[in-house]
Amino acid sequence: MTGKTDAPPPLPHEILDRVCRLARFEGRSLLILAGLFSLLAAYQRDGIGAFAGCLAAAVGVAELNGVNRLRQASISGLSWIVGSQIALLFTVLTYAILRATTFDPAAVAQLITTETRAEFAELGLREDQILPMLEKSYVGLYATIGLVSVVYQGAMALYYHRRRDAVRRALEDV
Repeated sequence: MTGKTDAPPPLPHEILDRVCRLARFEGRSLLILAGLFSLLAAYQRDGIGAFAGCLAAAVGVAELNGVNRLRQASISGLSWIVGSQIALLFTVLTYAILRATTFDPAAVAQLITTETRAEFAELGLREDQILPMLEKSYVGLYATIGLVSVVYQGAMALYYHRRRDAVRRALEDV
């Protein structure tokens, strides 16, 4: 196997730097995006959305707190980071379940215009099929959001958790 070189595994301090960089990026992104969505939801008088956005923004702050603790050589920072992933997972799941179970056919029926009805007719949908199809789509959207959150936040929590020993070694060398 000439020409092929296996890269050595990263050193503990490199793993610590990666963890901090990734968690800082995620925390800042979450704080900004969730804050903006919370403001937008509040503007639209959506209390559930505004509250969920505030919770998600708080999770971003917790993740940034974890990064700061790691930078101060405290292993508890990693627990904050892993915990923030779990907290975000539960926040998103709760929001998705609340949304999926609160479909309001009357409110949706008011939003359907004559042009929209004509477009549905062109697709071969009868009038009595429109709302059930929209409800399935609505529930499917929030089920997908929940599933993506389980996969992503679960994978991120596992990623951070699996680096605990390397991070601990890096902090002992500080």
